This record gives sequence, structure tokens and C-alpha cells, in this order.
Amino acid sequence: EVYAEQNADTVLPIASITKLVTALAANESIHYDKKLAVTADDRKQTEGTPGTITPGEEFVIGDLIYSLLMESNNSVSYALARYNGSNNFLKLMNEKARAIGMTQTSFDDPSGISSNNRATANDLFLLTRYIYNSQSYILNVTREKSRSIVAESGKEYMLHNLNVFASKADFLGGKTGYTDAARETMTTV
Repeated sequence: EVYAEQNADTVLPIASITKLVTALAANESIHYDKKLAVTADDRKQTEGTPGTITPGEEFVIGDLIYSLLMESNNSVSYALARYNGSNNFLKLMNEKARAIGMTQTSFDDPSGISSNNRATANDLFLLTRYIYNSQSYILNVTREKSRSIVAESGKEYMLHNLNVFASKADFLGGKTGYTDAARETMTTV
């Protein structure tokens, strides 16, 4: 339930909160046991911290979701979108948003870098409630403070969650973000 709101229908850039819908779209279009390499081209499309994964390393998709949501890895978001075609993936993200009821939301890239990734606070409430009720494993990923994943090469990567609330007992999950256009963003349970 909404107890208080202010400008809840104003459409604004949402930065890396986008990655929650990226994870939902990946879940619906890619089996988590499939393997995918993060390429140098994926990394070139990013701004800010691209994450710890070295270009060329291959992982199972399920492990990449941890990098996507915990360290907000932009390169991983582009790799996931590339798996079935970037345009198809963005279409799936926008369709998923509409299916949830997010009528004022639009996605222009899978990472949140684009200032054209926009939503209202009401739409983000719908997204967060949907994930909490139907896709809680996504929130579980966002709760972890750190996690080790291993590439197909055998190289181990230690991921650290950028969310300061991670691993706190009363934190049930959520996502933060930052871009110059959006400034600091967050949706949290």
C-alpha cells in the first residue's frame, strides 16, 4: 500500500534500477544454465564502473545475474541483451514493463545509462511489488553482501554489492543507481 507520495506520476530517468527489468527479461528469454561471454564490445558501451569481469570470460547466465544486480555491472547488461539480439531484448523489457502495469515506463538500453530509461515512482512501486510477490529470487540476489563466481576458465571473481543495505537483517532487497541525469535512485523493500 502507498502511505505517502509526492510527484509519484512524474516521469524521470531511473539509472540502474533498469537492471531489475533486465534481470526479469533475461529470466524469460535465457536459460540460466546457458553460457555467455562478456566481450570487449559489451564493455565499450558502458560508462562509469563496468564491473570486475574481464572481457572474454565466459559464465553461466545464473552467475552473471549476480554481477548484474550486486555490482551493477553495465557490461553484463549489454551481454545479456546481445544473447537474443539487443533490439529484441529491449522490446521484451518494454513489454514486461507494460505487462506489470508500468504504463509510464520506457527502456532505451539494458543498463540504465541512457537518460531515456524513464519511469514514475508509481511504476517503480508496481515493479518492486511484482518482483517481491512473483520473482523474489531477484530480491534475494540483491541482498547478498558479497559472492564468488567462477568463470569457465576457472578464474574466480569476488563480487561486492554496491547497495549499502545489503546483508542487513531487515533489508529484503532492492536496487540503487546513479547517472548525472537521474542522480541517485533507489527502490527498496
